[in-house]
Amino acid sequence: LDTYWKYTMFTFASILGFEASTAFQRLKSMNTLRGMTTKNFSVQVFRCGKWEERTIEELIPRDIVSLVDRLQTDANPANPTQKHPEGAKPIVPCDCVIVRGSAVVNEASLTGESVPQMKDALPPSGEDRPLDIVDRDRIHTLFSGTTLIQVTPDAYDALPDNTGNSSNETNGIPRPPDGGVVCCVLRTGFSSSQGELVRMIEFSQENVAADHKETA
Repeated sequence: LDTYWKYTMFTFASILGFEASTAFQRLKSMNTLRGMTTKNFSVQVFRCGKWEERTIEELIPRDIVSLVDRLQTDANPANPTQKHPEGAKPIVPCDCVIVRGSAVVNEASLTGESVPQMKDALPPSGEDRPLDIVDRDRIHTLFSGTTLIQVTPDAYDALPDNTGNSSNETNGIPRPPDGGVVCCVLRTGFSSSQGELVRMIEFSQENVAADHKETA
C-alpha cells in the first residue's frame, strides 16, 4: 500500500497538467479572437436609389457597397470608430463579389498565403448557375478579414462627374462618390469566411476530453 500513493499523486499531477494546458490554450484562443476583431469603420452603401455612408456593422447580404484601399480617418473625428493607425490598410468587412472594378488583396489571415491575390469583376453571363465562391468564382470574391492592398475602379467609375452623362450610372448602379470598387455583399458576421474561422477557433476544444484520442 505504501507505493500506491505515488501512483495516485502521479495521476493527479497528470490530470492537473492536462486541465491547466487546456485552460491556457483557451486563453490563447481568446486573445487570438480579440486580435482578429475588425474595428468599426464606414463605407459607401447603395440603398434606396442613392449612395450613403454606413458603418460595416449595418451591412446585410445583397447590399451594394464601395470599397477603397484607404481608411476614412477624417469623416468624423469625434467618432472613435473612425480612427485608425497611420498607414493602416482597410480590412474587407464581409464576403462580397466584385461587380465593377478590380482589387489586390492579402489573404494571409485566412489561407496563410503571403502572395497578394488579384481579384476582378464577375463577368456578365447568360448562364443560370449558382455562385461558386470556393472554386470557380473565387477570383471574383473578396473574403472577410482579408486586407485591401490596392483598388482599381472600373473605367466608368474612374471618369469625372462632369462627363455629360445624364444617367450617370451603369447596370442601375450610379458611380460611387469615393471612386471605389463596387461589390455585392454575400455573407456577414459569423456566416462569413472570417466568422467561420472565429467559430472554429472558439469551439475547437469544447469536445476535447482526457479519454478522447486527440489527447493521446
